[in-house]
Amino acid sequence: MANEMVPGCLIKKRGNYYAVLFIDDGKGHKKHKWVSLNLKAAGNHARALTLLEEVRKEYSEKGASDIAQKTEKHPKKAEKPTAVVNASMQFSELLKEWLESAKPRLEETTYSGYWKCIYKIVGPYFDKLKTKASELTPEDLEEFYRQAQPGRTANTLIHYHAVIREALQWGLRKRIVTQNVADLVQKPKKEPFLPRYYTLDEMKELLEKVKGTQLELAVFLGCHYGLRREEIIGLKWDAIDFQYHKINIKHVVTEAQIDGHYKRISMDRAKTQKSLRSLPMDKTVEDFMMDYKAKQDEWKQNFKGKYDHSYDGFVYLWPNGRRVIPSWITKTFHEFLKANFPSDKIIRFHDLRHSCASLLRHEGVPMEDIQKWLGHSTIVTTEGLYAHFDQNGNIGSANKLASAFGEQGVDPVKTDPPHM
Repeated sequence: MANEMVPGCLIKKRGNYYAVLFIDDGKGHKKHKWVSLNLKAAGNHARALTLLEEVRKEYSEKGASDIAQKTEKHPKKAEKPTAVVNASMQFSELLKEWLESAKPRLEETTYSGYWKCIYKIVGPYFDKLKTKASELTPEDLEEFYRQAQPGRTANTLIHYHAVIREALQWGLRKRIVTQNVADLVQKPKKEPFLPRYYTLDEMKELLEKVKGTQLELAVFLGCHYGLRREEIIGLKWDAIDFQYHKINIKHVVTEAQIDGHYKRISMDRAKTQKSLRSLPMDKTVEDFMMDYKAKQDEWKQNFKGKYDHSYDGFVYLWPNGRRVIPSWITKTFHEFLKANFPSDKIIRFHDLRHSCASLLRHEGVPMEDIQKWLGHSTIVTTEGLYAHFDQNGNIGSANKLASAFGEQGVDPVKTDPPHM
């Protein structure tokens, strides 16, 4: 008669699945047989159930009496991975060594973000715990995310997770750790982002109030083109083509913290390949830029020998020739809004980019054209940010419901903002 199926169950241990069989030793006693399924626990429950049945069948066919002598209560020590080299290395040291090895291939701005994450946030946390890289567990990372969560968005925690995972992957190749425990952690879910924006009337009011201030150029270009602050500061006169009435976005200036020191970085290229773009100038924009150039020439004459020519060629300068910096735009814009607008109308400077995009969408500009205008790398980014601005797309549905209820429909004209 065929043997009955050996009873068993699934057990999670250290982020992996094990089949635990309950085998009769022939003397009326049950012994536990642990069998590693070589399967990570995260997202593999269905597969683990299938493997459990296969293991039960295999051991049933062998016969319980044949394997009773070989059972054990716990997995063999050989099944528990151990670090091959540098078993005493602290996890924070692994992070720092990985960053140093990655530095030559990273953009300075990317390196800056990683440096801050490791030296200011993740490293100090695990330093206090004296956690060794070889002993790091998924539970350690999950506890770190819980501790780091207050005051931070889920997207920030996702960034931390990505840095940790990449560093552990390097440690795996260097045989400092034997598995990437970050893969066993359920990372935080990305938060949906709904951008804030100004209406057309609010943008017009802002443009009027900012006239004559040092902030005017940034606001003007932010409203009309949705330029990033790094693109505005990186704008050069040779990129403004008055003959063919267009502005070429091909230079950026940004700030980064490199090894603890702040540095301004000028790059003769945009954020991504798609960020390289030419935008047409209408008469208003062209006149504004020509007036600004004349004003800059006047500054050079007024300051004479005291004028700083280090940044000749750049558009956005102080009257003495010094270059405006990105953080100044962010801070000054916030202060200007606090002084001139109600508290519920205070937005970030980057939200002018969203305001420009929302206006384009309300005016019926296709998503593909908005993508090109803003310089997004993919249409997915554009649609993810601005699809909810497509209000007129639902007017037909609203009117059908209104008709069903015997009510008056929506007038599309009244839903459109006035033209600029």
